[in-house]
Amino acid sequence: MSSLAAAIVVGMMAFSAAPAVATEVSAPEATALAEFRTNLVERGDSAGVAKFDALNAEQRAELAGYFVGEVTPNFGLGSTSGTTKTQRDGDFAFSQSAAAPVTKGAALAAATIKNVWGKQWFSFAGIKITETKVSLNYYVSGGRATSVASYTCTVEQNADPTASITSSKAGSYISGSNAVGECKVVVKRGAPTPWGTWSWSTSSGIQYVTGSGTGSYVSGGWR
Repeated sequence: MSSLAAAIVVGMMAFSAAPAVATEVSAPEATALAEFRTNLVERGDSAGVAKFDALNAEQRAELAGYFVGEVTPNFGLGSTSGTTKTQRDGDFAFSQSAAAPVTKGAALAAATIKNVWGKQWFSFAGIKITETKVSLNYYVSGGRATSVASYTCTVEQNADPTASITSSKAGSYISGSNAVGECKVVVKRGAPTPWGTWSWSTSSGIQYVTGSGTGSYVSGGWR
């Protein structure tokens, strides 16, 4: 389990969400909820706004608790070879998807450059909070990856009002017959203190994707 994955979800992992959540929210929590809704609106996420407006009082309190560091979802994150995967803790969910080109048959086999990508996102009651993506282009020959052509590291979504997220290239290489692209994701999270100030913490980790010499997705995730 990487510190980065932990940071995206809550800044620190290995603790379960509180079994009971009060329905009233504090002033910092109310501000975080309002800013979260504004972020969804600014990103044009009309479906997310509608789902947010439909949350009941307990769900709003739980989401607010997450934003200020009082509620921590429990996920066992890491790498996976599957192209889709979702882990849930109540209304919280951490998901991933991955893909290779839609080109098929002889055209795909003949191509000397392949592309694979993987992305992971964190959500609450179906509302996407954060999402990061790695996309890798690489050359192949004789059924083996030979060199990396290019790759990108992107923050596809960050509507979290108490976190800033950046993703930058951490390295790419050939491993056996596969190609690997790695991104360093840095998450800076804030939480209110009893003294009316905010305490900030920074975590980082590696998000990666691996493609085979035939152009298929092999694995991806966090490490």
